[in-house]
Amino acid sequence: MFILPKKYHSVRDVRVSEVIAAFPLSKSDKDHDYLIRFESVFYQNKRRVNIWVDIGNSFDVSVPNIDGMIRLKVLKLPKGVKAKR
Repeated sequence: MFILPKKYHSVRDVRVSEVIAAFPLSKSDKDHDYLIRFESVFYQNKRRVNIWVDIGNSFDVSVPNIDGMIRLKVLKLPKGVKAKR
């Protein structure tokens, strides 16, 4: 868990690029890249399904959230391996 440094009026105001820029491990570990996934909701046949979405920081979109919370799944990539952008 980490806290975003900027105060927001709503979770809808948070942008993907701001979350990725604030991710604490990427600053202290320059030898590795991280793949960051955001949890989102998908509705299929009136059934709610939680999914994980890869969104690059080049997209200026609101962060997916569930019930007002932002959930991340972070994978530390092996040294020398880069995430596809």
